[in-house]
Amino acid sequence: MDATGLRRRTLLTGAASLLAAQPWPQARRHAVQGYDAAQLLGIGLDATKGDVEADKVLFAAAMAAAKIDSPRGPFTLSAGHSPVQNIYLREAHGGENRVIGIAAPNLADPGTGCKLA
Repeated sequence: MDATGLRRRTLLTGAASLLAAQPWPQARRHAVQGYDAAQLLGIGLDATKGDVEADKVLFAAAMAAAKIDSPRGPFTLSAGHSPVQNIYLREAHGGENRVIGIAAPNLADPGTGCKLA
């Protein structure tokens, strides 16, 4: 494994450990966002073989095209670089917070006013 692969593995292992070590039954929002960010960075680093400075366009393009299997469900980025994700319908009952369906599949911020979108 090269240095880039080792860095990515360390990032993802740390994020996964953080998620697994939580005393809560569901992953917390900030931990999941950190995990997703580590996934995106890893994909960009893999595409550039760890040399982001050599090809920033490739780094950004790889992250923009990424499809991540996130703890929050399938995750991609919109043209405006906002998350595209399912919004889940949850029910809290008896101290348990359960997913009971998908309220909005593949929801994306329309990027109104964003020059990237």
